[in-house]
Amino acid sequence: MLWRDLGDHVETLAESAERSLVLVAPFAKIAIVAGLLRSVPEGVTPQLYTRWRVEDVAAGVTDTRVLDVVEERGGTVWLVDDLHAKAVVADGQRALVGSANLTAAGLGRSRHPNLEIMTAVEDGGAIAPFLLTLRSRARLATLREAAEVEAAAADLRQTMPTMVQPDSEPADEAVEKGIWTPGFRSPDRLFRLYSDPCWWQSAKPHDPALQDLVELGLPGELRESVFNERVRAALLSFSWAQDLDVLLNEPQRFGSVAAIIGRYLPYGNRAAKQAAAQVVIRWLIHFAPDRFAMRTPNYSEILFRP
Repeated sequence: MLWRDLGDHVETLAESAERSLVLVAPFAKIAIVAGLLRSVPEGVTPQLYTRWRVEDVAAGVTDTRVLDVVEERGGTVWLVDDLHAKAVVADGQRALVGSANLTAAGLGRSRHPNLEIMTAVEDGGAIAPFLLTLRSRARLATLREAAEVEAAAADLRQTMPTMVQPDSEPADEAVEKGIWTPGFRSPDRLFRLYSDPCWWQSAKPHDPALQDLVELGLPGELRESVFNERVRAALLSFSWAQDLDVLLNEPQRFGSVAAIIGRYLPYGNRAAKQAAAQVVIRWLIHFAPDRFAMRTPNYSEILFRP
Protein backbone atom coordinates (compact mmCIF):
# COMPACT_ATOMS: atom_id res chain seq x y z
CA MET A 1 0.00 0.00 0.00
CA LEU A 2 1.31 3.46 -0.92
CA TRP A 3 0.09 6.69 0.61
CA ARG A 4 3.20 8.89 0.62
CA ASP A 5 5.02 10.33 -2.41
CA LEU A 6 2.25 9.14 -4.72
CA GLY A 7 3.36 11.49 -7.49
CA ASP A 8 6.84 9.96 -7.47
CA HIS A 9 5.44 6.41 -7.63
CA VAL A 10 3.13 7.31 -10.52
CA GLU A 11 5.97 9.01 -12.44
CA THR A 12 8.22 5.99 -11.92
CA LEU A 13 5.51 3.71 -13.33
CA ALA A 14 5.01 6.04 -16.31
CA GLU A 15 8.76 6.05 -17.00
CA SER A 16 8.78 2.23 -17.03
CA ALA A 17 6.20 1.97 -19.84
CA GLU A 18 7.54 0.49 -23.06
CA ARG A 19 4.43 0.29 -25.27
CA SER A 20 1.40 1.90 -23.66
CA LEU A 21 0.29 3.96 -20.70
CA VAL A 22 -3.33 4.14 -19.57
CA LEU A 23 -4.36 6.92 -17.18
CA VAL A 24 -7.75 6.60 -15.49
CA ALA A 25 -9.24 9.36 -13.31
CA PRO A 26 -12.49 11.33 -13.17
CA PHE A 27 -10.49 14.51 -12.48
CA ALA A 28 -7.45 15.25 -14.65
CA LYS A 29 -5.65 18.60 -14.44
CA ILE A 30 -3.54 19.73 -17.36
CA ALA A 31 -0.39 20.48 -15.32
CA ILE A 32 -0.33 16.99 -13.81
CA VAL A 33 -1.13 15.15 -17.04
CA ALA A 34 1.48 17.15 -18.97
CA GLY A 35 4.05 16.42 -16.28
CA LEU A 36 3.35 12.69 -16.39
CA LEU A 37 3.59 12.60 -20.17
CA ARG A 38 7.04 14.18 -19.98
CA SER A 39 8.04 11.06 -18.02
CA VAL A 40 6.76 8.72 -20.72
CA PRO A 41 9.40 7.43 -23.18
CA GLU A 42 9.07 8.34 -26.83
CA GLY A 43 7.00 5.83 -28.79
CA VAL A 44 4.71 4.99 -25.87
CA THR A 45 1.07 5.75 -26.70
CA PRO A 46 -0.83 7.38 -23.82
CA GLN A 47 -4.55 6.86 -23.29
CA LEU A 48 -6.53 8.95 -20.80
CA TYR A 49 -9.95 7.90 -19.50
CA THR A 50 -11.73 10.69 -17.67
CA ARG A 51 -15.08 12.48 -17.50
CA TRP A 52 -16.19 16.01 -18.36
CA ARG A 53 -19.17 16.83 -16.18
CA VAL A 54 -20.08 20.49 -16.55
CA GLU A 55 -20.20 21.03 -12.80
CA ASP A 56 -16.71 19.54 -12.38
CA VAL A 57 -15.21 21.77 -15.07
CA ALA A 58 -17.02 24.80 -13.64
CA ALA A 59 -15.62 24.05 -10.18
CA GLY A 60 -12.08 23.82 -11.58
CA VAL A 61 -11.43 20.24 -10.47
CA THR A 62 -10.74 18.97 -14.00
CA ASP A 63 -9.60 20.41 -17.35
CA THR A 64 -10.85 19.73 -20.85
CA ARG A 65 -7.49 21.01 -22.17
CA VAL A 66 -5.89 17.69 -21.27
CA LEU A 67 -7.11 16.73 -24.75
CA ASP A 68 -4.45 18.99 -26.27
CA VAL A 69 -1.49 17.59 -24.36
CA VAL A 70 -2.52 13.94 -24.79
CA GLU A 71 -3.05 14.32 -28.54
CA GLU A 72 0.31 16.13 -28.80
CA ARG A 73 1.87 12.85 -27.70
CA GLY A 74 -0.14 10.85 -30.25
CA GLY A 75 -2.57 9.61 -27.61
CA THR A 76 -6.33 9.62 -27.16
CA VAL A 77 -8.73 10.89 -24.52
CA TRP A 78 -11.82 8.80 -23.79
CA LEU A 79 -14.84 9.95 -21.78
CA VAL A 80 -16.78 7.76 -19.37
CA ASP A 81 -19.63 9.70 -17.76
CA ASP A 82 -19.97 7.47 -14.68
CA LEU A 83 -16.24 6.99 -14.14
CA HIS A 84 -15.07 6.82 -10.53
CA ALA A 85 -12.02 4.53 -10.78
CA LYS A 86 -8.47 5.83 -10.49
CA ALA A 87 -5.59 3.88 -11.99
CA VAL A 88 -2.33 4.15 -13.93
CA VAL A 89 -1.47 1.12 -16.06
CA ALA A 90 1.82 0.52 -17.90
CA ASP A 91 1.91 -1.94 -20.81
CA GLY A 92 -1.33 -3.56 -19.62
CA GLN A 93 0.66 -5.42 -16.95
CA ARG A 94 1.70 -3.16 -14.09
CA ALA A 95 -0.67 -0.77 -12.37
CA LEU A 96 -1.25 1.55 -9.45
CA VAL A 97 -4.90 1.65 -8.36
CA GLY A 98 -6.53 3.56 -5.54
CA SER A 99 -8.17 6.84 -4.64
CA ALA A 100 -5.93 9.50 -6.22
CA ASN A 101 -7.09 11.67 -9.10
CA LEU A 102 -4.65 13.16 -11.60
CA THR A 103 -4.50 16.46 -9.74
CA ALA A 104 -1.84 18.22 -7.70
CA ALA A 105 -3.78 17.60 -4.49
CA GLY A 106 -4.41 13.96 -5.41
CA LEU A 107 -0.76 13.14 -6.11
CA GLY A 108 0.76 15.20 -3.33
CA ARG A 109 2.04 17.96 -5.60
CA SER A 110 0.25 20.83 -3.83
CA ARG A 111 1.04 22.50 -0.54
CA HIS A 112 -2.12 21.03 0.96
CA PRO A 113 -2.46 17.54 -0.54
CA ASN A 114 -5.35 15.15 -0.05
CA LEU A 115 -4.87 12.00 2.00
CA GLU A 116 -4.89 9.28 -0.69
CA ILE A 117 -3.89 5.64 -1.00
CA MET A 118 -2.85 3.45 -3.93
CA THR A 119 -1.70 -0.14 -4.27
CA ALA A 120 0.52 -1.81 -6.85
CA VAL A 121 -0.91 -4.55 -9.09
CA GLU A 122 1.51 -6.75 -11.05
CA ASP A 123 -0.99 -9.23 -12.51
CA GLY A 124 -1.92 -8.30 -16.08
CA GLY A 125 -4.67 -10.90 -16.06
CA ALA A 126 -6.39 -9.08 -13.22
CA ILE A 127 -6.17 -5.72 -14.99
CA ALA A 128 -7.33 -6.81 -18.46
CA PRO A 129 -11.06 -7.32 -17.69
CA PHE A 130 -11.28 -3.86 -16.15
CA LEU A 131 -9.59 -2.23 -19.15
CA LEU A 132 -11.90 -4.05 -21.58
CA THR A 133 -14.98 -2.94 -19.65
CA LEU A 134 -13.65 0.60 -19.45
CA ARG A 135 -13.08 0.78 -23.21
CA SER A 136 -16.54 -0.64 -23.95
CA ARG A 137 -18.20 2.17 -21.96
CA ALA A 138 -16.09 5.03 -23.32
CA ARG A 139 -16.57 7.49 -26.15
CA LEU A 140 -13.92 9.50 -27.95
CA ALA A 141 -13.33 13.02 -26.62
CA THR A 142 -13.44 15.75 -29.26
CA LEU A 143 -12.61 19.43 -29.49
CA ARG A 144 -16.27 20.13 -30.19
CA GLU A 145 -17.43 18.47 -26.97
CA ALA A 146 -14.66 20.24 -25.06
CA ALA A 147 -15.88 23.61 -26.36
CA GLU A 148 -19.50 22.78 -25.51
CA VAL A 149 -18.59 21.73 -21.97
CA GLU A 150 -16.47 24.84 -21.44
CA ALA A 151 -19.30 27.10 -22.63
CA ALA A 152 -21.81 25.40 -20.32
CA ALA A 153 -19.33 25.58 -17.44
CA ALA A 154 -18.83 29.31 -18.00
CA ASP A 155 -22.59 29.84 -17.74
CA LEU A 156 -22.81 27.69 -14.62
CA ARG A 157 -20.03 29.62 -12.86
CA GLN A 158 -22.20 32.72 -12.98
CA THR A 159 -24.76 31.12 -10.67
CA MET A 160 -22.91 28.52 -8.61
CA PRO A 161 -21.78 29.33 -5.06
CA THR A 162 -18.10 29.40 -4.23
CA MET A 163 -17.08 25.91 -3.15
CA VAL A 164 -13.81 24.31 -2.13
CA GLN A 165 -13.49 20.80 -3.51
CA PRO A 166 -10.70 18.37 -2.60
CA ASP A 167 -9.05 18.43 -6.03
CA SER A 168 -9.60 22.04 -7.06
CA GLU A 169 -6.53 23.55 -5.35
CA PRO A 170 -8.27 26.93 -5.23
CA ALA A 171 -6.43 30.10 -4.31
CA ASP A 172 -8.69 30.47 -1.27
CA GLU A 173 -7.09 27.37 0.31
CA ALA A 174 -3.73 29.10 0.23
CA VAL A 175 -5.36 32.18 1.80
CA GLU A 176 -6.51 30.13 4.78
CA LYS A 177 -2.93 28.97 5.33
CA GLY A 178 -1.67 32.51 4.74
CA ILE A 179 1.51 31.48 2.88
CA TRP A 180 1.01 31.73 -0.89
CA THR A 181 2.45 34.57 -2.91
CA PRO A 182 3.11 34.50 -6.66
CA GLY A 183 6.59 33.55 -7.82
CA PHE A 184 6.53 34.31 -11.57
CA ARG A 185 8.20 37.65 -12.18
CA SER A 186 6.46 38.48 -15.48
CA PRO A 187 2.70 38.61 -14.85
CA ASP A 188 2.22 40.26 -18.25
CA ARG A 189 3.24 36.91 -19.83
CA LEU A 190 1.05 34.71 -17.65
CA PHE A 191 -2.01 34.55 -19.91
CA ARG A 192 0.14 33.75 -22.95
CA LEU A 193 1.60 30.75 -21.14
CA TYR A 194 -1.77 29.67 -19.71
CA SER A 195 -3.29 29.57 -23.20
CA ASP A 196 -0.36 27.76 -24.88
CA PRO A 197 -0.74 23.93 -24.93
CA CYS A 198 2.88 23.53 -26.04
CA TRP A 199 4.09 25.36 -22.95
CA TRP A 200 2.02 23.10 -20.67
CA GLN A 201 3.66 20.15 -22.42
CA SER A 202 7.22 21.41 -21.93
CA ALA A 203 7.07 23.34 -18.64
CA LYS A 204 9.25 21.98 -15.86
CA PRO A 205 7.63 21.03 -12.53
CA HIS A 206 9.43 23.85 -10.69
CA ASP A 207 8.63 26.55 -13.28
CA PRO A 208 7.30 29.51 -11.21
CA ALA A 209 4.57 30.24 -13.79
CA LEU A 210 3.38 26.64 -13.68
CA GLN A 211 3.35 26.62 -9.89
CA ASP A 212 1.37 29.87 -9.80
CA LEU A 213 -1.22 28.60 -12.27
CA VAL A 214 -1.62 25.38 -10.28
CA GLU A 215 -2.10 27.37 -7.08
CA LEU A 216 -4.70 29.62 -8.72
CA GLY A 217 -6.62 26.56 -9.95
CA LEU A 218 -8.16 28.37 -12.94
CA PRO A 219 -10.37 26.43 -15.37
CA GLY A 220 -9.26 26.05 -18.97
CA GLU A 221 -10.11 28.07 -22.07
CA LEU A 222 -10.78 31.42 -20.37
CA ARG A 223 -10.73 34.55 -22.53
CA GLU A 224 -7.95 36.96 -21.59
CA SER A 225 -10.34 39.47 -20.03
CA VAL A 226 -11.98 36.76 -17.91
CA PHE A 227 -8.57 35.30 -17.01
CA ASN A 228 -7.40 38.71 -15.78
CA GLU A 229 -10.60 39.20 -13.78
CA ARG A 230 -10.24 35.79 -12.13
CA VAL A 231 -6.60 36.39 -11.20
CA ARG A 232 -7.45 39.87 -9.91
CA ALA A 233 -10.25 38.51 -7.73
CA ALA A 234 -7.95 35.82 -6.35
CA LEU A 235 -5.18 38.29 -5.54
CA LEU A 236 -7.51 40.71 -3.77
CA SER A 237 -8.89 37.87 -1.64
CA PHE A 238 -5.46 37.09 -0.16
CA SER A 239 -4.78 38.29 3.38
CA TRP A 240 -1.57 40.05 2.37
CA ALA A 241 -3.35 41.97 -0.39
CA GLN A 242 -6.07 43.05 2.02
CA ASP A 243 -3.44 44.25 4.50
CA LEU A 244 -1.68 46.20 1.76
CA ASP A 245 -4.95 47.76 0.65
CA VAL A 246 -5.51 49.09 4.16
CA LEU A 247 -1.89 50.26 4.38
CA LEU A 248 -2.33 52.29 1.19
CA ASN A 249 -4.61 54.80 2.84
CA GLU A 250 -1.28 56.61 2.62
CA PRO A 251 1.45 55.98 0.00
CA GLN A 252 4.06 53.52 1.24
CA ARG A 253 7.72 52.96 0.55
CA PHE A 254 8.91 49.56 -0.60
CA GLY A 255 10.30 48.64 2.83
CA SER A 256 6.88 48.95 4.46
CA VAL A 257 5.29 46.88 1.72
CA ALA A 258 7.94 44.17 2.04
CA ALA A 259 7.42 44.04 5.80
CA ILE A 260 3.69 43.39 5.35
CA ILE A 261 4.27 40.60 2.83
CA GLY A 262 7.09 39.14 4.92
CA ARG A 263 4.63 38.37 7.72
CA TYR A 264 3.05 35.74 5.45
CA LEU A 265 6.33 34.10 4.46
CA PRO A 266 7.56 31.84 7.26
CA TYR A 267 10.66 30.97 5.23
CA GLY A 268 13.56 32.80 3.67
CA ASN A 269 15.89 35.59 4.75
CA ARG A 270 15.32 39.32 4.37
CA ALA A 271 16.56 39.35 0.77
CA ALA A 272 14.22 36.49 -0.19
CA LYS A 273 11.25 38.25 1.37
CA GLN A 274 12.09 41.48 -0.45
CA ALA A 275 12.31 39.57 -3.73
CA ALA A 276 8.88 38.04 -3.00
CA ALA A 277 7.50 41.51 -2.30
CA GLN A 278 8.79 42.78 -5.66
CA VAL A 279 6.92 39.97 -7.45
CA VAL A 280 3.72 40.64 -5.48
CA ILE A 281 3.85 44.32 -6.38
CA ARG A 282 4.26 43.49 -10.09
CA TRP A 283 1.21 41.22 -9.96
CA LEU A 284 -0.94 43.76 -8.13
CA ILE A 285 -0.02 46.58 -10.50
CA HIS A 286 -0.63 44.38 -13.54
CA PHE A 287 -3.90 42.70 -12.51
CA ALA A 288 -5.38 45.43 -10.29
CA PRO A 289 -4.13 48.75 -11.71
CA ASP A 290 -7.23 50.46 -10.36
CA ARG A 291 -6.10 49.64 -6.81
CA PHE A 292 -2.30 49.63 -6.93
CA ALA A 293 0.26 51.82 -8.71
CA MET A 294 3.97 52.61 -8.34
CA ARG A 295 6.05 55.72 -8.74
CA THR A 296 9.81 56.07 -8.30
CA PRO A 297 10.80 59.60 -7.20
CA ASN A 298 14.56 59.87 -6.70
CA TYR A 299 14.92 56.12 -7.29
CA SER A 300 12.73 55.33 -4.28
CA GLU A 301 9.79 52.98 -4.98
CA ILE A 302 6.47 54.29 -3.66
CA LEU A 303 3.32 52.14 -3.81
CA PHE A 304 0.06 54.09 -3.77
CA ARG A 305 -3.62 53.86 -4.58
CA PRO A 306 -4.39 55.58 -7.93
